[in-house]
Amino acid sequence: MHNQRNTAPLVSVIVAAYNQCEYLSEALESALDQSYQNMEIIVVDDGSTDGTANIISEQFHTHVKYYRQANNGIASARNLGISKANGRFLAFLDADDIWLSDKIETQVDKLMSHPEYDMIFGHILHFYAPDYPDINKDKLKCPNMALPGFTATTLLIKTEKFHIAGAFEDDYQLGEFINWYLKSQELGLKSHLLNKTVAFRRVREDQRNVQEELNFKHYAQIIKLARDAHLDHKIKLVRQGS
Repeated sequence: MHNQRNTAPLVSVIVAAYNQCEYLSEALESALDQSYQNMEIIVVDDGSTDGTANIISEQFHTHVKYYRQANNGIASARNLGISKANGRFLAFLDADDIWLSDKIETQVDKLMSHPEYDMIFGHILHFYAPDYPDINKDKLKCPNMALPGFTATTLLIKTEKFHIAGAFEDDYQLGEFINWYLKSQELGLKSHLLNKTVAFRRVREDQRNVQEELNFKHYAQIIKLARDAHLDHKIKLVRQGS
């Protein structure tokens, strides 16, 4: 694949980071180790107060583009990264998650060979953070099988199609991504789920959204609840404007 950069479309990888320096290196290494080579990696530091900036400057300054903003949430950080992106495709990697090495290559191949698709997802496998105390694991859900990953970490999307649905919003109870995804479906964007695991996600007690998702038997139930919340929000906006 030594000539891939000359022929393959550019993929912009957006990494939003906030006080996760203990995991950031492993996440970035999983992006840099991709079999797909033509990528730009954009790290947005959302006002971290830990060693995030030092990790970038000491280990990754020649490999990533680094931006810092005042703490404003993951949606805002992702939106800043998107505004700096030059790629034909967009991908998102949370600072504490890990990609399998063929994640991007598999998804680019699928989008290139199936132009009817606008975005591609894959399955995700959850695991306990190795540094998490064993005594607390009984309180956390961690499925022992890969699940359909309708999350930002498993997504690859055509950049022009992302902008049809617009920027991420951060005022939804069940998370900014699922609401963006619902909006994309209402606007007619076509998604496809690979029958393949493409990412690993750490399970920690402070990940409220992850635990909310895993408290449901199926992701479809999350989507239904989020759809109701999304519609309620739209109704409120109409009433406010009347």
